[in-house]
Amino acid sequence: MRDLNDHDSVLFRVWILGPFCVERRLSTDVWEPVDEKEWGSIQTYAGYTKSLLGFLLTYHKRTATRATLLQRLWPHMASETPLYRATARLRALLSTPDKQSLLTTGERFTVADQASIWVDADHAEALVKEAETIGPTQPAAIPLLEEASDLFQRGRFLEQEDGTWCLGRRGEIERLASRCQHWLADAYLAAKDDKAAEAIANLLLRDDPLDETGRRILLLSLHRQGLRREAVRAYQEAKNLYQQQGLPIPEEIEAVYQQIQRNRLKASVTEVNSCSTFFKYKRHTSSIVSLTITEMPSTEAEKYLYYDVIENSIESLRRLLAKGEVHFVLRSSLSLYNKLLQEYPTSKDMHLIDALFRLGMLVGAAQEYLLPWYQRDQIVLQTYNHIEDTVLRRVDGSNPFRHEYARLMAKRGRHNRVLWQFEAAIKACEDGLTSLQDRDDPSLQTHFFCERAHIEATRGDELVWMRKLEEARKGILHLKPADYERALKQVEYIQGEGYKRFAFHMQKDFPMSIRGKYARYALDYFTQWQGMTIELPGFEDLVSQVSKAQCLILVDADEAVSLARQLEKHAEQYYPSLLDKIHRVLYLAQQRLHLSSSAFSHLFQDASLAAYRMGRNIL
Repeated sequence: MRDLNDHDSVLFRVWILGPFCVERRLSTDVWEPVDEKEWGSIQTYAGYTKSLLGFLLTYHKRTATRATLLQRLWPHMASETPLYRATARLRALLSTPDKQSLLTTGERFTVADQASIWVDADHAEALVKEAETIGPTQPAAIPLLEEASDLFQRGRFLEQEDGTWCLGRRGEIERLASRCQHWLADAYLAAKDDKAAEAIANLLLRDDPLDETGRRILLLSLHRQGLRREAVRAYQEAKNLYQQQGLPIPEEIEAVYQQIQRNRLKASVTEVNSCSTFFKYKRHTSSIVSLTITEMPSTEAEKYLYYDVIENSIESLRRLLAKGEVHFVLRSSLSLYNKLLQEYPTSKDMHLIDALFRLGMLVGAAQEYLLPWYQRDQIVLQTYNHIEDTVLRRVDGSNPFRHEYARLMAKRGRHNRVLWQFEAAIKACEDGLTSLQDRDDPSLQTHFFCERAHIEATRGDELVWMRKLEEARKGILHLKPADYERALKQVEYIQGEGYKRFAFHMQKDFPMSIRGKYARYALDYFTQWQGMTIELPGFEDLVSQVSKAQCLILVDADEAVSLARQLEKHAEQYYPSLLDKIHRVLYLAQQRLHLSSSAFSHLFQDASLAAYRMGRNIL
């Protein structure tokens, strides 16, 4: 990742982790700290200016209304004097060489983005997210996590501020820093850099002596360096600490210690751990299962046991995905998938191919549920392409994995459609249905019929869309009564999604009244989702509710905001990918409330044009 810190467009650097400091660029490689006098001639007023900048850099999209600033920064002040003085100082301080200010004011206050005002905390967050996308224990993630770790170690987020307004972001940064350290330690273990892993473990334990991951990594790294006595001493120290707190020693620490005692701990430990011959499940209160290959089978008896354990592990990960443990499932399934590919790069063993396929599909599903909605498609497509190229092509022409291939087409084709790769999306539907000719899979068949219709809605061809919907209704007539009822409800739901597409379609020159009409049609289909899906039911249900909120933008913006706020918490906990859609609903609904009809229409057209140029729909 290229650091904008070094980019020519950056005019200011703001260090808000640890000692607060703002630096102004004088030339390409020369930076000068802003003089303390520029913040204000009196310490109190200087504090107001720093608080204003800190708040704006922390708030959503670096923008806040005047009312929000007054309420959050100076709730007990009767006048706007603090805001007036801080604004004047900050506008002057953030002046560019051509005398333009990077602070815009009015009813809404905005400071420039990362390309002009680089902020260390934002950069650290971007580094961690990029590492997560790559795979936190992959070698390429290590330099990203190292750079982020160095930034986090500068100190606490906005340490000079004691207002409640900064506590939320401060807590978020602290959790992100902890996750960064944990991932970095596990990445070092995976790379067999045990000394570096030990150093991170010590850092974690310095902050929290009861950190389970830190203890576990410390024991592993010491043992792998041959320092068995030190490892035993570290275990005893941990045991005493937990006893002093009246707590039992955690299972994962005890398991590692027992393996050290038996001297059978293997060196191939990745970011998720076990201490048995092949796998060992560890169940915590969060119901997380950890697993890692520690030996490969050498005999036929071991081979059968090996595949049985892999099967159990995949099933456990599938159940965890249904419970919303997307971060864990992504890391664990990706780790095991890569491990099996590394150990068996060309094997045509059917059990192994089946395991690799299901692990790869778990990786893809977790990415779909975790990665930001408007940024996930290319990454997910790469995953599904990799499964086809690396796993399914190992079998010969009499492909016994036709059903699996249909599942892959269903998942991949949807992302082809979102990226407006319509011919690829249509081919995925056709190939999928062909692969299902001898299979009884109502969910997949219903999906392909519905997806084929929705491709035409995305294109904007209403007549062809209606014809394909009718074909979908005919296509499910052969299903059993119970299956037919749910399949028909899915077709009706996808019809609502189609109406929503037309309500927000960027290539249609509809007046807002017609768009509102389509939105109302869609709302009639977005009641309680009871259809038939290839996705997790909880995810499909949440998507349908988000679609309802989207349509309400054009029908009842207040209700759209209310519903989006309700959905936001659920998405944050279980399906973070949907947060992008929800935040866009909130933005457009709030604009609808605050702007005149004509002004909102112009905003809608501008946003639609920008989305179209990126090959996207506005929603």
